[in-house]
Amino acid sequence: MRDPKRIDRILGLFKELWLKCPDQRFGQMCENFVFVNGERGDKTSVAMFFQDDDKTLARLEGYVKINRETDCELKRAEILGEKTVEQIKTTEQGQ
Repeated sequence: MRDPKRIDRILGLFKELWLKCPDQRFGQMCENFVFVNGERGDKTSVAMFFQDDDKTLARLEGYVKINRETDCELKRAEILGEKTVEQIKTTEQGQ
């Protein structure tokens, strides 16, 4: 049997991370921070079904650790190779 204590730990980390990124929807949070495997879109549902809770916990712990010290949007953009809203605005203003 899986350890029931994992439930509170996973949900607590997810909550902490989501509170740092309140503009993201639940599905976005799951895709961006839990089930990312270098793939996007419909492959997420496959990862969600088969991903072990230990891997979910490890991912959340890693992101929470990073985001305790930095801006959520900035770190997410850096990890995913995207531009932040501020970087886009700065680029548009400079043109």
